[in-house]
Formats: sequence, C-alpha cells, structure tokens
Amino acid sequence: MPEDNQFACKCISAEETPNFAKALCLKFAGTLEKILVTLLAVVLVASVAVALR
Repeated sequence: MPEDNQFACKCISAEETPNFAKALCLKFAGTLEKILVTLLAVVLVASVAVALR
C-alpha cells in the first residue's frame, strides 16, 4: 500500500509540473502579447501623428 501511495505521488507531481510550467508560460505569453499590442498601438499612433502633420 505505501508503494502505491508513493507511485500516486510521483504521478501527481509529474502531472502538476507541466501544468505549472504551462500556466507560467501562458502568463508570460500574455504579458508579452500585451507588450507587443502596446508597442503596435504606439507605432500606429505615431505614424498617424506623422501623417497628419
């Protein structure tokens, strides 16, 4: 019985780690996306300002 528990624990931690990494990756990707969108918006506004000048 203790061996089964040990195996279950290993299985759980093996499954939990990628999920944690995925969550971290998604969080980082989301932040990166926001930065890119912000940069795009700044470039767009700047080009419109230059075009209207």
